[in-house]
Amino acid sequence: MSPGHSIHHIVVCESSCNVVSDPKDIAVAEDGSLFVADWGPEGTSRIRKVTQEGVVTTIGGPQARFSDIRDLEIGTDGTLYVVDYSDDGRSAIYTIGEDGEPTIFAGPSGFELRDGNIEDARFYKIEDLEFGEHGVLYIADHHWIRMITPTDSVITIAGNP
Repeated sequence: MSPGHSIHHIVVCESSCNVVSDPKDIAVAEDGSLFVADWGPEGTSRIRKVTQEGVVTTIGGPQARFSDIRDLEIGTDGTLYVVDYSDDGRSAIYTIGEDGEPTIFAGPSGFELRDGNIEDARFYKIEDLEFGEHGVLYIADHHWIRMITPTDSVITIAGNP
């Protein structure tokens, strides 16, 4: 593919074709399945799972819609983490468990910065996630780098005030 071109549809065909409309991010599970942040035709984000056998499903069913998924990461325990922006620009981190249902893990952001336990901490604008050693979750939060420890403490470790 030449520079400047993008893929607008991923088509996985086996006995039937399933289309992923507008992929924005991908996370790879331990079993080789892909989790795809997909901008759907109805104007909302959704998470699609593509198995190695080519089966495409929507995680959480049709009711599990997000506004604007920015990042997907898979934790060491296999939990899927999702950064989603709401229509008002606030962001939150969701987890998707084995049942496929989203649960707020941290946030939503309130355009403020506050460290503390995960229930009291506030985020400005979550952009990206990355897991480090020992289960630490690193967060790019607007102008700051923050972390959530395995004991659910949120700590700002670098950034511009």
